[in-house]
Amino acid sequence: MQWMHMFRLEAKLLGSSWVFLLLPVLFGIWMVGRLANIAPPVSQNLYLFVYEFHKIQHTLSLGAAMLIGILLVRRDLRKPAYDWTTALPISVGMPITAKFVVGLIYLSLYTIAMLLVFVLFAVQRELPAAAIAADASF
Repeated sequence: MQWMHMFRLEAKLLGSSWVFLLLPVLFGIWMVGRLANIAPPVSQNLYLFVYEFHKIQHTLSLGAAMLIGILLVRRDLRKPAYDWTTALPISVGMPITAKFVVGLIYLSLYTIAMLLVFVLFAVQRELPAAAIAADASF
């Protein structure tokens, strides 16, 4: 029960910023824009094009991961006199795991956005379902 309280607290901190909520959507829109403009000089293989896209764009999402890590930890570095969570009878690992799970769920939104865009374009190009599943599971 206390872990869920810590989880909700960390999720509220992360979810209160509209920038963080908008970033995965913007990455998905960026991928849609790139996939919609595939021209013949570039490989027509959708999987290879998406793989090339991810080399740069997923690396850029590491900046969001570092910023989230800083924001989730910064509250713990303030003076403990102002933080009521230090009065809770919890173990040291509880806030750390709550922060980790919140960050992991948020960063999974980037992967889900990219997967949805890939599946949309794969279905649009009438690729077989087995090929879509094999490429998407990579």
